[in-house]
Parts: sequence; structure tokens; C-alpha cells
Amino acid sequence: MRFLQKSRIFVKTDPANCSNTIIIIGLPQLVIVKECFFVMNQLYCDIRNYIKENLSKERQKHSIEVSKLAKLLCKMYDIDSEKGLLVGIAHDIAREFQKNKLEIYAKKDGKPLSPWEKKNPVLLHGRAGAEYLKERWNIADAGILDAIRYHTCGRPGMSLLGKILFVADYLEPGRRFLEEKERQKILKTGIDRMVLYVFNKKFLYEKKKGRKILKPSLLLYQELVDKTEGK
Repeated sequence: MRFLQKSRIFVKTDPANCSNTIIIIGLPQLVIVKECFFVMNQLYCDIRNYIKENLSKERQKHSIEVSKLAKLLCKMYDIDSEKGLLVGIAHDIAREFQKNKLEIYAKKDGKPLSPWEKKNPVLLHGRAGAEYLKERWNIADAGILDAIRYHTCGRPGMSLLGKILFVADYLEPGRRFLEEKERQKILKTGIDRMVLYVFNKKFLYEKKKGRKILKPSLLLYQELVDKTEGK
């Protein structure tokens, strides 16, 4: 392999297609090699392939966009960007489970189903998804699992990674209800203010639908209002 010692290697990553383009310059001719885009021991690639086979095209596109924005926000806040990619691609892995499967997996975390979760089983997809990831891919990182578990409604004391996923889920560019100019403006306000912005939009929507705001959401909202007052 002596001929590689003076070669230059460039890697261009493409998370959306789960691939790297590796370009080696210095061989007799230009060589381009495609290989899997490894993130956290290939977890990203495995999960990306799973959602490609099991989720709707719309959900796939959303998950990819969330992973990209979560990665960007992780870099902005100086935390592991690979975790941002992973929680983004995996956050809706249980979103299209049937009611029975949602309940089975959600209960694996040892907590009872609340009345509002029984009434609206789709709210269980964060809890169910976290348990499914533990079972299928042996993911044990509590920060990753909790970010996915609570990404729908939030909870008081939410971690930075959890807030990033919560925000990326709502602010990813595929969301047609948000103008790009406003989206870019919100992304510059600071993570806690971003979360508050998302809650304000969600609360308004729930009010129009005549639905009650969930307690975990209200508790996190008040926590962040108190934290950001005067700033």
C-alpha cells in the first residue's frame, strides 16, 4: 500500500443517502469509492435503511431533514453532532406503528399509560420508539433515548439534546406552514426561546382544535419562561 502514502484522500458525506464519496488523488487515475456513511458504529446507516423500508416517503423525508437540522444545532451548542443525526433520523421510528404495537412498546419503559395517551395513542410514539431502539439496536445511551422518548410533548428538566430534537422536529425546512425567513430568524434566538416559540405555536393549534394542553408541556413551558425572563 506504499502508493497511498503520498495520496490525498477527500471524504464527502451525504447523510440523506447514507453514503460517503471517498476520492483518492495520487493513484494512476482518479478513484471514487462509495461506502456506507458510518455514524456511531453504523447505527445511523442501519436506522436510515430501516425507515426507508418501513416508513412512508413523507416520514422518511421529514426524518432526514430533522437529522440534518439537529446536527447543525448540536454543532451550534457544542455537543456531539453525531447524536443529533441519530436522534433526528430515529425520532419517528414508531410513528406509524399500529395502536396495539405502540402500547406494547410504550409499556416496556415500566410506566403506566396516562389518560391522554390512551385517548391519543399517537402520543406514545416517542416512548415506543425509545424502547424499540433499545430492543432492536441495543441503544443504551440515556440521553439519546430520552430525547426521542419526550420529543412530542417535552418535559420539565429536558436536556439540551432533547430540546434540540424538539425544536428540529418542528422547524425543519420541510414544514410548509413556516416561512423560511421566519424559520431562520427563530433559529438565531437561542435554544430556550426556540422551544418557547414552538410551544406557543403548538398551544395555539391545540386551542383551535379545542384540545387540552398536556401537563408535561405546560411544566416545561413555565420552566423556560421563568429561566428566560429578563434576558
